[in-house]
Amino acid sequence: AVMITANRSVITSVSHWVNQAIGNDTAYIATAAGMRTFTVQAGAYSINLHIAVVAEEHPRTWVQITEIIQPTCAGSNDAELVINYPATMQALTVNGSLVAINDTIKSLAQGNSVLVFTDNRLCDLTITQEIKPSGNPCFSSSDFFSPNADGLNDLWMPKVPTGSQVIFTVFSYRNLNMQPIAKRKITEGTDSWNGTELNTGTDAPAGYYLIIGTINYPTALNWQVASFREIVKLVR
Repeated sequence: AVMITANRSVITSVSHWVNQAIGNDTAYIATAAGMRTFTVQAGAYSINLHIAVVAEEHPRTWVQITEIIQPTCAGSNDAELVINYPATMQALTVNGSLVAINDTIKSLAQGNSVLVFTDNRLCDLTITQEIKPSGNPCFSSSDFFSPNADGLNDLWMPKVPTGSQVIFTVFSYRNLNMQPIAKRKITEGTDSWNGTELNTGTDAPAGYYLIIGTINYPTALNWQVASFREIVKLVR
């Protein structure tokens, strides 16, 4: 029998400097007060955020959006906003509710959310967007992985759009420069490693392994390549 234990970790993060007003994601938000709209996209899911700049006395306000795709087994399509801004920020509201510094807004459903902040001083506002869609790669709550594809405690691979591809690769943790132990290509659903080495079919020895998943999205959709990593322990 093969048993794999997993140490949970954040999968990947991508940062953007967003400036919808000038049509790119690498500059500052425009200085004039008013509504700014942009989309945070992670995998097949996106959330449109509308930021209303109520007041600005300084040339620019820095707004950083960080996308974090994170393993979850909750089966929820909601997203979570973690708001982090300095004490110099006078006020921040999300969907009409005042948000405290370093506060976390949970169960923010997919769709439109309105963020309004009043900035009368030169300061940074960081918004961390945690997308937790159903089907993200994750281990079960027991942290055990049964490599038999029976649907119980298996490694879940992301549900991806048509034309996308997930490459699921297992490396020996101590020999990362060697050829992968196993490599699979799937389109969606679940996949599992049966504990055998690629090509030979022999059982891989007990020890630590690095599982890397790369999700290639259709270029027509202009989506980035996402990835996740998990270090697992193979016990025999």
